[in-house]
Amino acid sequence: MVFLLIRALSVGGAERQVVELANGLGRRGIAVGIVTLYDNGPLEQAVDGRHVRRFSLAKRGRWDMALPVLRLVRLIYRERPAILYAFLPAQTALAGFLYPVLPPCRLVFGLRSSLDYRRTDWLQRTVYALEARLARRAALVIANSEAGRQSAIARGIAPGRLVVIGNLIDTDHFAPDPERRGRQRAAWGIAATVPLIGMAARFDPMKGHGTFLQAASLLHRRLPAARFVLIGSGPADHAAALAASADRLGLGASLIWAGECRDMVAAYVALDLATLASDEGEGFPNAVAEAMACGVPVVATDTGDTAHLIGATGLVVRPRDPAALAEAWAALLAADPARLGAEARQRIAREFDLGAGLDHNLRTLTALVDSPSA
Repeated sequence: MVFLLIRALSVGGAERQVVELANGLGRRGIAVGIVTLYDNGPLEQAVDGRHVRRFSLAKRGRWDMALPVLRLVRLIYRERPAILYAFLPAQTALAGFLYPVLPPCRLVFGLRSSLDYRRTDWLQRTVYALEARLARRAALVIANSEAGRQSAIARGIAPGRLVVIGNLIDTDHFAPDPERRGRQRAAWGIAATVPLIGMAARFDPMKGHGTFLQAASLLHRRLPAARFVLIGSGPADHAAALAASADRLGLGASLIWAGECRDMVAAYVALDLATLASDEGEGFPNAVAEAMACGVPVVATDTGDTAHLIGATGLVVRPRDPAALAEAWAALLAADPARLGAEARQRIAREFDLGAGLDHNLRTLTALVDSPSA
């Protein structure tokens, strides 16, 4: 059995990738379980219960640690997984810390970003430092991007433990859909011919929403018909600060605050351009690849492996440069977004096929179990 350990099945790129990986492995006959610290994440309904087992450690809050940790140890002793695959720094550090007292299994760390931990707060710095130190206990460290691999090496994780396996993009699910496009634009009050630019990202300072809003203001002066949509949510204080910034910039009714969207395909296909304005820290951004798979061209900032994902199908600009972002939006809108969108979809289907990605994961994990030191 393979255990995939993550904080919760909340809305997020890493969480959706865990579900995609678990479902894919389970449907290929691998015994797999998802272990979460917290209950009741919205992505729980996406887990294929016929092929994937679910385990919750019933954590009740940040400082509720003793009982969830005890439950995790007991669970591993009871189920005896061959692989414990932990995702994101808090869970990788926890798995690495507990590893000496666990029954024999192969430990895998999953890295999902290229964030410079030295610029985070003290708690995050501590967790990132622990992750790097405890990575020596992992049989393998899997980064989802080359940028993430390089960041891990800079933190002291041995290159010989690291491999890169990109995210899994289901191009059957994320696909162009004219009917959904029409419905979603109508729901947002956007006419079919109105240029619509959107960004799907949680409200977090690293995601560059301030850059997006400033770029939107610049483009709106040039192209008053343009409309903009932000898909996602976050802490109330940060959301309020963004709303105040949008008001100061005079965006008014040209900006839609869509909140969290359960039907991301509808959200993507409604756009003429998708964007990601992150300042730093990206690895393999799902929002870029998924929008491309839906036939939507992308303009994004040059963070993580974003430029490699987009290739020649969109444009990449410097982070924290609203003028460059607005100029790139204008250039793609003046080009042929439909043609570029078709090329973007072809690129994702060719380079990041779901089946090939699952094969890569399966070969890597099988080799780990079959190795002489297992």
